[in-house]
Amino acid sequence: MYKLWRIFNTLAETSDEPDDDEATVPVTVHADEVELLVQRLGVILRTAATYDAAGRASNFTEFLRTIEVNCLAGKNPSVMSSAVGELYDDIIANVLKKVCFAVSHHSCGTKLHFFL
Repeated sequence: MYKLWRIFNTLAETSDEPDDDEATVPVTVHADEVELLVQRLGVILRTAATYDAAGRASNFTEFLRTIEVNCLAGKNPSVMSSAVGELYDDIIANVLKKVCFAVSHHSCGTKLHFFL
């Protein structure tokens, strides 16, 4: 569950307008990203997992329900854990690559500017 929460937070965006009844700002994941995650989990699990959200963003509860129903239903807990771990490692690795790439370019630009 923790790794799914981290994946959700990595991809999530805050809504522009909070609900009038609550003091919190809703956090959602775009439907296209949920669809891609379902497809990636399907590839990892070697199943034909599909999902069509029709452009509707998902909060964390809906995100969990979607992953469970479309990918993990009826699977062995160790298989589920392994698949989610692999997806988590893949997504976090991609984020770290982007951060390292951005930092290295920024550092190179600064060093070159410093030596000139």
